[in-house]
Amino acid sequence: MRVDGAVCLVFIIYCLSCQTTPKPLKNVSLPIPIESQFSSCTSGQGALSVTSYDGERFLGSVELEWKDSDGRPDGWDTQILSPMGHELMRFSYVPSSQSFRSVGRLSSKFPGVSVSKGFLEVDGHFVGIKPEEISCFLNFKLPRSWLKRLTDIQQEEGRTILFFHDKYRVIRSVYSKIKPSSFCSEIRWTNYWGMVSSTLNLCFSKLESQSIKTGSVHGIEQYKVKWTDIDG
Repeated sequence: MRVDGAVCLVFIIYCLSCQTTPKPLKNVSLPIPIESQFSSCTSGQGALSVTSYDGERFLGSVELEWKDSDGRPDGWDTQILSPMGHELMRFSYVPSSQSFRSVGRLSSKFPGVSVSKGFLEVDGHFVGIKPEEISCFLNFKLPRSWLKRLTDIQQEEGRTILFFHDKYRVIRSVYSKIKPSSFCSEIRWTNYWGMVSSTLNLCFSKLESQSIKTGSVHGIEQYKVKWTDIDG
């Protein structure tokens, strides 16, 4: 019996799309130093120094002021400033319409950002981050909503690893037992019916002696973005 190659490909794609998601753990109590790294992503604000890199090549630096939108749950506003303090752009997320608004001279150079299935879509490409989670990341925290998706906890020498699953992504967060305030999360998702895998690496650290917090994200092409709290 001869089976057409196209039929086999459709069957493989169907099987990939039907993979089951592990069930969340119940009645889990995390160590306080780890649980404190999760936030509701509301009522936050701050001022950050943001730098971007193409590989090892420095691209530029700006200041960013952000806050959660008053009266708009899960919404947020940002203002991007030049090193001289001149406004370059305002960028906001409006959850009621699941849309983004941008004004300013950098707007025309900014990539197209929208929401698809509750997640970000950048220039037509699915990204495994929800728009309401961004204010958590700017505040050097992880979304507390992830704890509802906690599926596994592993203990290794000197570190604790948490695994989170939902319909479109898998998240792996690694915490040092010595310094749990410095940690990294790997966010992995697939595109094109599971045929292409993408990974975003998100890291936070804190210099205890100076109370300086830093965050970084990389994994989209060769680009890397770092942000540092300048409020102290």
